[in-house]
Order: sequence, then structure tokens, then C-alpha cells
Amino acid sequence: MNGIFRSRRTLSLLMLLFVAAPATRAAQPLTLDMLPKVALTRPASVQAGSSFVLRGNAQASAGLVSAEAYIDNRPLFSRPLSGTSLDIGTLGINVPVTGSHTVRFVVRDKSNKIMQDAFQISAQQSPLKPVVAAGDAAITFNPPNARAGALVLISGMVSSTRGLQQVDLTLLFKGAIVGSERRVISGTMVQLDSLGWRPNLPGAGGYTLTIVVTDRNLAKTSKTFTFGVNG
Repeated sequence: MNGIFRSRRTLSLLMLLFVAAPATRAAQPLTLDMLPKVALTRPASVQAGSSFVLRGNAQASAGLVSAEAYIDNRPLFSRPLSGTSLDIGTLGINVPVTGSHTVRFVVRDKSNKIMQDAFQISAQQSPLKPVVAAGDAAITFNPPNARAGALVLISGMVSSTRGLQQVDLTLLFKGAIVGSERRVISGTMVQLDSLGWRPNLPGAGGYTLTIVVTDRNLAKTSKTFTFGVNG
């Protein structure tokens, strides 16, 4: 009988321990919603030798702790953070661009989880502007001996050791244009009267003639002359 009582008491104790033992909770699986998020905005284009401000956004439900930026795996920026969201542009991270680069931004949250985003960018080369030397053309003008109301043949000479390409002539009377002419020329010397330009002289008074010569190197030389006409 004593053996039966001991068996029942042992069974009762085992049942009590089973009922009283706390249940083991399964570990909560990690989901994408629990990870910090980073999204960078890639600039459309950047000229070589310039820079751009890194922009985008980041967020973490657990709270942001720090941010780091890299260019070609070289540290560019590091700073502690707070809050759950971030406008990356407010950090004022200037990214210099000289060629092709990989830009990366990394955030860490309070749970020590890390997330990053990156993009590649290549600098746009600035178009080279042709270097034009100062013009060396020589320009002479022979003032006409004419009366108001007459047509006058413009006479003189233009020359350039680089070779001539174009000549522009503009005649003003009392501040208004009364005649203009553009001619394509060649060689190293041209007589202006050979162009046959005969502007009208509408009245008596002072006239201003501006001659602009363009040489084969696209350099320009200009000179202004004044002359008077009687009525």
C-alpha cells in the first residue's frame, strides 16, 4: 500500500510541475518591415570637377542611430542620428565628381541593424571651347568726298597674315544704321572698293563706319571711322 501511495504522490508532483512550467516562446522572425530603409536619388548629370548634394531618404522603426557616406569605399561623411526618418539632403553631404564613382550611404538603427543604398555616376565632360587668339587684321578706310543724297563707294583695305574669311561693314548716321554689308572674302589682302558696296548718304552731317574683319582662325578685328558729308 505504501508503494501505491508513493507512486500516486510522485505522479501528482510531476503533473503540478508540468502545469506550472512556463511555455517557451518561439523567437519572432525578422521581417523586411523591421529593417531600416535607405533610398538614394541619383542626380541626372554632373559636370567633371563639380560636386552635388547627396539626396534621398532613410527610415527605421526602431530609431536611427548613425549614418555614413562613402565614395569609392572612401569615407566621405559620418554622423550620429536620432528619430525614425531622415531627409538625407538636409545633411549637406557634398560629393565631388572627377570621373566615374560609386556613391554609398549606410544607416544603422537602435537594434544594430544596417541597411545601405548605392549608385554609380560618371562625370559629364564640359565641351571644350575653342581658344581664339586676338585678331591681327589691318584695316584702312579712305573717307569719301561726296554730298548728301549720293551713293558712295566704300574704299579702303583689309589684310591678315592668317588669311581672311569675312568682312562686316556698318554705316551709321545720327545714331541710326543707314547701311550694312557682309561679304565672304579670301586671301590675305582685299581692297574694299572691289566689294562694290555703295551705301546711300541720306543727309549732311557726321557718319560712322565700323569695319569688322574675321580671319581664318575666327579671330575678329574691328575698327571705327568717322567722316563728314556736306549738304
